[in-house]
Amino acid sequence: MRGGITTCLIVCMLLTVPVSAVMGNELVTDLSTSEVDIQANFDGETVLLFGAFETSRKNASPDIVVILRGPDEELKVRRKGKIFGLWVNAESLSISSTPSYYAVAASRGLADIASPATRQEMGIGLDYVPTKLASTHKDNDLFLKGLIRNKQSRDLYSENPSGVKIIGNRLFRTEIALPPGVPMGSYDAKIILFDAGKVLSMHNNTIIVGIAGFEQFLHRLAHQLPILYGITGVLIAVFFGWIATVLFRRRN
Repeated sequence: MRGGITTCLIVCMLLTVPVSAVMGNELVTDLSTSEVDIQANFDGETVLLFGAFETSRKNASPDIVVILRGPDEELKVRRKGKIFGLWVNAESLSISSTPSYYAVAASRGLADIASPATRQEMGIGLDYVPTKLASTHKDNDLFLKGLIRNKQSRDLYSENPSGVKIIGNRLFRTEIALPPGVPMGSYDAKIILFDAGKVLSMHNNTIIVGIAGFEQFLHRLAHQLPILYGITGVLIAVFFGWIATVLFRRRN
């Protein structure tokens, strides 16, 4: 029922797009939202990406790949070792740039859509996450696999080979989940139209993930006026401490 309603919604929204736009660009895309607000009760959100496509080749079997990528981050992957009977951080690999969030959805298996060389060049799939190293280690691959496992366990990295549904060989839709604790920043939503292993068209959209409401006020205060933020925190603590003391005395 929900899928039918969503499909009707997509069709209605795409009816507002001129047909010439689809024919000229071969791919038209849109998002259910371009902003995701994070508040204290945020427990995740699902973003709907949809659109229409057109291919000029007869008997074409087009595929759609959607990549949602969060802002890059710098981090260090550590490996524990046993030293004097204790397991401690022993070796590490420094990474200068890797996506803080990375999700891929496709209309079928990535290996059936594009060659390994194409996927590596375009950074498609968990085997080819765009990552830059700040240092090297003889076990680079093991460290990177550990990084991906860690991200997957927190739902920050994912790959869904059946996540894109193609409707009538003309429309497509997919839903990608942003989990609680998703990093804030500007997210790049890239939609790629493939046919016979070749890229026919590609579109990029932007999603802004950020805090909102009173949490946004506190965040700005903490980063822009840290002294005032600290004084305000102390005053609030003193105020609630005084309230608790008054109530405790009245009860006694």
